[in-house]
Amino acid sequence: MIRNMAGPSAACIPGTTLKARQLETSTGCSAIDHLLGGSLANTGIVAIDEPASRAFTFALQRYFVGEGAAHKHHLVIASPSKRFSRELLTKIPVKLKDVTNDKKSEAMEMADPSLKIAWRYATVPKIDSGIGKESQFDLGKICTEKQVENVPKTVVAGCSTYQKCWEALHEKLQDEQFTIESKTKKNMLRIVIDSVGSPLWGDPKQFHSFLVHLRTFVRKCYAVVLLSYDSSTLSDQDVTFLKNTVDAVFRLQSCNEGEKIPGNDRANGRFYVDKLPTINSIATNTLDCCDFVYELHRKSFDVKIMHLPPAFLDESPAAESANPACSRFQDF
Repeated sequence: MIRNMAGPSAACIPGTTLKARQLETSTGCSAIDHLLGGSLANTGIVAIDEPASRAFTFALQRYFVGEGAAHKHHLVIASPSKRFSRELLTKIPVKLKDVTNDKKSEAMEMADPSLKIAWRYATVPKIDSGIGKESQFDLGKICTEKQVENVPKTVVAGCSTYQKCWEALHEKLQDEQFTIESKTKKNMLRIVIDSVGSPLWGDPKQFHSFLVHLRTFVRKCYAVVLLSYDSSTLSDQDVTFLKNTVDAVFRLQSCNEGEKIPGNDRANGRFYVDKLPTINSIATNTLDCCDFVYELHRKSFDVKIMHLPPAFLDESPAAESANPACSRFQDF
């Protein structure tokens, strides 16, 4: 474990909080924050794996830059594709001013007594399987061009090699407003790196070196990082190295066409927690559940607890063993 260096003299930066004297900030997605233990610690590196797809990671990237734009954090967007940065900057969501404090507040509301259900169930609280607080962003509402122009940002688009990408990142990471040791006015650096490990990078042999340098220098700064990658395009060795280098890994396993998750017809896929951070502690955040699904809506990206219906459970081999063993010999 490498302890965060933002100790007693941690800078006061908009959009950050102190927890156990350590600086933390939101990823923009309340569900991800919940899984991380409330928020992402300074210097944290989060990786999103979406095998054989790129349809849903983009929503999490929008949340991440949306949180930065709301607090005027400096955004760094790096990708081997020129189109990605343009698309991301034109779809930064607006942070809402009036939101409820917690999704549980909705779940605890009493059911409408006029509902045509048995009277004994009329007062039973509604169940909301979503995790995290109510989202502070509406993905259907985006920032204006003027708002985007006012956000400090650095775009590293179409970087063909890890070397070129690192040179641009290294220059920013050495800026005094982001380094922990300097005494100038501070700001948070939010780095989004898309499609790490993709064949679009021209120097794949620098992949490991790039990750190690990124982690080492980020640890000395006021910075958080969001990586995206497709594990189906990487070797097992590269996937293992990446997971060991970053602080947290979440995997989005999309459903195949026509496939539905039993009891969760609206889910777009399974959500896996492959790794949780231990930046400021010796143990990870303890989860109450490990089975999640995710749903992408027009206004939000939701992570929910996966519930199996009773009928689905009856099809398991355990149901067959419910009968007494002696029933097999009833014909004798």
